Amino acid sequence: YLPPGHPAIFGRPPSRQKYPVLYLLADFNQNTQELGGFYQLQRVADELLAAGEMDSLVIIVISGDLQISTTDLGGTFYGNSLLIGDWVTFIGQQVVTQMDTFYLSFNTDPARRAIAGLGMGGYGAFRIALEYDTLFDVVGALSGPLALGGTEAGGWLQNYLMPEVLSENNNNYDSIEAATPFD
Repeated sequence: YLPPGHPAIFGRPPSRQKYPVLYLLADFNQNTQELGGFYQLQRVADELLAAGEMDSLVIIVISGDLQISTTDLGGTFYGNSLLIGDWVTFIGQQVVTQMDTFYLSFNTDPARRAIAGLGMGGYGAFRIALEYDTLFDVVGALSGPLALGGTEAGGWLQNYLMPEVLSENNNNYDSIEAATPFD
């Protein structure tokens, strides 16, 4: 998604304005077109911009879907394995670097990056953000299965994410900012 008036839309040379970028990871069994169409990404983003409820930004949708020809293998959970490849490194190093260097006309601002996802993509967003903890300023998960992994009920969330977040915040819950749809 490029915001209205973005120079790349009209084939104009890049302007000096730098745009924040959101890397949006699709859900299980969802490709980029399905995500954009189902959630009406273009229309919603344009309306939020017009209403002044969102700043101009570039949204890059990534799909970890594994629909190959007529075989539906589901999704990658943006993980790493011999079967699905190394998604964490692919997104954290190759995709972000490609966007910052090759696609200069998008004018993305490396100092203002976010990663978020829906379902499987939410899990992937947290996983990638933890691996590349200086790459993204904001991370978000919508219905992300963050308790995957581990042997205890809390799994990954309880055994890895919360201790990591708390250690970076001097074990102080008050310094952790959380957003809910009810704020």
